[in-house]
Amino acid sequence: MAYKKSIFTYIYRNGDEYIFFNSSNLSLLIADKNSFDLYNSLSLSNINDIPEDINVELWKSLLHHEFILDIDTNEIGKEKLRRKARRECAKKMRKNTIGFIRISLTENCNLKCKYCFVNEIYDSKSEIMQHDLVRLLNWFLEIPDNRNPLVQYFGGEPLMKFDEIKACHKILCEYKSNGKIDSFNEEIVTNGTLVTKEIAEYFVENGFQINFSIDGWKEINDINRVDFDGNGSYDKLIEGMRNYKNAGGELSAIVTPTNENMPIFDKIVRFLVEDLGCTEISVNTPQPVDDGWHVDGEKFSEAMKICWQYCIDNSIILNHPGTNIVFLINNKIPQTNSCMNLTYGQEVNTWGIYVTSDMLVSKCVVECDERCTINFENFAMNDDFIDWHFDDTANESCFKCPGLNICGGGCSTEKMLSGGKNNKEKCKYYKSMIPWVIKNHAK
Repeated sequence: MAYKKSIFTYIYRNGDEYIFFNSSNLSLLIADKNSFDLYNSLSLSNINDIPEDINVELWKSLLHHEFILDIDTNEIGKEKLRRKARRECAKKMRKNTIGFIRISLTENCNLKCKYCFVNEIYDSKSEIMQHDLVRLLNWFLEIPDNRNPLVQYFGGEPLMKFDEIKACHKILCEYKSNGKIDSFNEEIVTNGTLVTKEIAEYFVENGFQINFSIDGWKEINDINRVDFDGNGSYDKLIEGMRNYKNAGGELSAIVTPTNENMPIFDKIVRFLVEDLGCTEISVNTPQPVDDGWHVDGEKFSEAMKICWQYCIDNSIILNHPGTNIVFLINNKIPQTNSCMNLTYGQEVNTWGIYVTSDMLVSKCVVECDERCTINFENFAMNDDFIDWHFDDTANESCFKCPGLNICGGGCSTEKMLSGGKNNKEKCKYYKSMIPWVIKNHAK
């Protein structure tokens, strides 16, 4: 029988070991140098029967994990069929629900951060009406299979609508006490400048997750995070964080990557942990734009590797683009949907939506482009909504990338904005990050 090497095989040297990685099925195989040399000496496209000098168990493993294949296998065609079948099965065999809602209570803010995407999206800014907010939340909580809803209050600056936040919390408590939901979580992304002692105590007492937007120490933070007069926000932010911590809250920071802060990103994370006492760090995924990301993907990857290892070594929770790499590889679950799924790989697909203050519903939780939004009155979790999350956005170049079934080819929003082209900076990010994760954190 004749065989060939798989085009989906990638080999990474890690000390004295060689790690084989299959980008199609996400299999890993660890081999020593002798085994690697034997594999490397084999013909790329025509291996006649089992080589006499190769270990039988190694050969079986290479076949089992599809690093070696029947010479007649059409790998690209087979992979395309697999990708299609996974998506169809996930759509038809699993229930679908909406379990995450990002509500923009207001597009207004007491700051005017220079990189804020909300400022770029909205020419005129509005605030959600309380009766619309109540109607929206009741609708969300009545969605079938939404037993553990997650509500994120967003803006603008959401604390400018603190009374509305309290009204929503009351509704959530009523639904739980009536047995209509099992549990709920509420989180807020805030610039921190409006977190008084009283507000901090309310949030801690009622179990809110508060994420403070911060760029680093004062000189760094106040470059971009300024008020309408151009004054820095750091001092007021620190006061808000201190109020929250004194009330018993665990500090969580969210940082926006820029080309300017990449060289010192690890120092920023250290500062947040060691000087401010943060126990959780989130790094914003760069906002998708027509030609990719605003940041250099490879530099972003190199910065995140240092931060990731630091956070692991210091037991700090880190949320960032790439966290899913470990989950997907270790569980051998190829990426199937092109958007966030809170219960990925489980019996129910749990999606998220973004609702603007003027009651437009976006299928994407970060983008409100008119091509992915619809008026709340006309929104439905229909086939169009479901298909958006399962669109296979991979193109031919994706089949030559180790991120084929990890990145999966980008999300529907990225493809929409770029006219079908790959996000070149995201490609650079994953091509740099995946080998590092495989060598350091995959099992």
